[in-house]
Amino acid sequence: MKLKKKYPLSKKDSRKLIQTLRGMGYIIETPITKIQYVELEGGYKLYIIDKAHAFIELRSGLIIPFLASKPAMRLKRIEVDEGAIKHILNGADVMAPGVTKAPEEAVEGEIVLIMGAGKPLAIGRLLSDWKEKLKERRGKMVKNLHYIGDKIWKTAKTLIIQQFEHL
Repeated sequence: MKLKKKYPLSKKDSRKLIQTLRGMGYIIETPITKIQYVELEGGYKLYIIDKAHAFIELRSGLIIPFLASKPAMRLKRIEVDEGAIKHILNGADVMAPGVTKAPEEAVEGEIVLIMGAGKPLAIGRLLSDWKEKLKERRGKMVKNLHYIGDKIWKTAKTLIIQQFEHL
């Protein structure tokens, strides 16, 4: 994925972004001094806050944590069996038969971390009637939004490493 633009956000835009992220329930505990804004081809945007905080803005405008960031590790978790892992890492959505554990308190539309074999695999969004689908063990439960090895992962990982090489 090619880089279109890259620059630091202004203090005003940084405050606005942090306020938006906190309003979405993301915890950002570090003092914000500089946020790197990166526009990627295909309409994706990446916000790099520090080594531990990075977010992706999808074409739809939805902002999700980068899979290898602290905010992603704080999401509610959906665990899948070994058979589902390779499909999820190829971009497939999460199907109810592959789910081994899901949080009861999660709600439709919530962003979740998809785990397999004890490791984070993807970030997804819970679909409607996911609890019923889980009970019936049929149907699609989670829309896969970002996974290890996707174009965003490869580009963002490279950018984040470059961003902090001097540290």
